[in-house]
Amino acid sequence: MLDYAGDAGSQEGRAVLGVLRTLKVKECVQLLRRLFAASPTPDLARQLYEVGDESGLDYLRKELKNTNPQAKLRAAFLLSEMGCADGLETLAAIAESNPAALRASAYQVLNAVDACLRNPKTPLQARERAMDFLFARIGDALFQSRAFLILKRETGEDFGFSSGQGPAREAAVERARGWWASHKKR
Repeated sequence: MLDYAGDAGSQEGRAVLGVLRTLKVKECVQLLRRLFAASPTPDLARQLYEVGDESGLDYLRKELKNTNPQAKLRAAFLLSEMGCADGLETLAAIAESNPAALRASAYQVLNAVDACLRNPKTPLQARERAMDFLFARIGDALFQSRAFLILKRETGEDFGFSSGQGPAREAAVERARGWWASHKKR
């Protein structure tokens, strides 16, 4: 597999890269560099970064400035999953400028934020940004259930969301926001 000479975007290429990523084969850096040079993609960039090549991170950060909203969103997801605060900042900016785009990708957004918080290499600044992101969206029914599960895991607090309906859930949102306001580092 390390000598794979095909196209990274083909079904066969994606399968080879998937196996190497799953096995966390660090020796595949030369293959990844060759495939990335031939046809850079966000997924190849992430894999390069995961094997220690910073050029993958540089590529994803450049994609945050892409005028194509889908490319920008994809880079933000990947950077967030990797524990990079700039990915989370971009998600927050998209939430402000184009809430419909973020809502359309709610599942991926929450997965990215969750992966960021589960990543033991995530720096404190990025963890706080991820928590800010969740607390800012707990009033939105589309995000609530998953966000409260993540927040319970991260804070150890239930806030009463899971046992309530209607007004009780609204009270849980307010309790959660109050908790974050009192615990957030200034």
